[in-house]
Amino acid sequence: MVHVEVNVAGRITTAPTDICASKDIKGVMVDYILQATYSDIDLDEDPVLVPSCRHLMALSSMDGHMGMSDYYELSPSSFVDALKPLPEAFSTKNVKKCPMCRGPLRDINRYNRIVRQSQIEEATKKIISWANQQYLPLEQRLYEEEKRLQQSADTGEIVPQQPSGARITESPSSVNDVRLEKSPAHQIDRIRKFPALKARYKPCTTLGVEITKLLKQVSEAEQPFGRIFDIIQNIRRRRGITTDLVVDRNVLNTRNRMLTSLLSIRCKLAVLSDFFVLRQQRQELTNQHNWIKAELHLDFAKNRQACESLVTEAIVRDQPMHEVEARIFFCALVNT
Repeated sequence: MVHVEVNVAGRITTAPTDICASKDIKGVMVDYILQATYSDIDLDEDPVLVPSCRHLMALSSMDGHMGMSDYYELSPSSFVDALKPLPEAFSTKNVKKCPMCRGPLRDINRYNRIVRQSQIEEATKKIISWANQQYLPLEQRLYEEEKRLQQSADTGEIVPQQPSGARITESPSSVNDVRLEKSPAHQIDRIRKFPALKARYKPCTTLGVEITKLLKQVSEAEQPFGRIFDIIQNIRRRRGITTDLVVDRNVLNTRNRMLTSLLSIRCKLAVLSDFFVLRQQRQELTNQHNWIKAELHLDFAKNRQACESLVTEAIVRDQPMHEVEARIFFCALVNT
């Protein structure tokens, strides 16, 4: 039996000719738009593709199914003349597959640009779903911690009840001043130098570590589009290519990172706010806790800078809720 081999975008497709094909093959529908069978088409003008699932499909029909005209400038003979800009990110509902069996089309190089984009978008959607599942429990825990700190401050219970019943006491050495400067993390570490406050804020600091871990996991660099961009940049550097390559920020999910960044600020602000409330409302405990009467030296420039950066980004990305929350945190730091 004689077969014809057609090279379609780097893949050799082998199919029986219309002369040697069996009667069953000639009756196979290969163009679902024109309802044409294998025997109806001219293989020289419209070759038949045979993906790994072995279903026959005319090139023109498969191009229509895959939306080739949305991605390429095509000649009248279906050759690719030029690239088109990629469609808007996440505009495709499903990964394009074989219309007959829903099998993958990864082995046909002609459609790699279409298939790969859909696969990357699907992977990004899974990351977004996973990030939401991780974020919500952390937000709930922070809400409960804020509530606990407020209630214990109202009752004067600075140190949480210890399981063993032992009391936590301060160091007898006097504290003349408390400097809350540099980074927010450094400020929290300074507050936790005092044993009573270390015990009081242990749940918050543990939560803060988990929030920081999530923040790294949801960063743009860890997303599929971000990783591919970094790989391309590394290859370009090794080859000495110096022209700028700019990633379309619309394909990157920034919402989860912004949410987690705000949660991190809120967690640190909960500790700082509670610390100031205790100093103002519990002066009668000065003899037990010498940090209450110590002189304060405050520098929240980096805290406010983090809020301002989120405000700017929220405006650029049209996220009014994130903008308002970042502005509220900024005002809380200004009034501290």
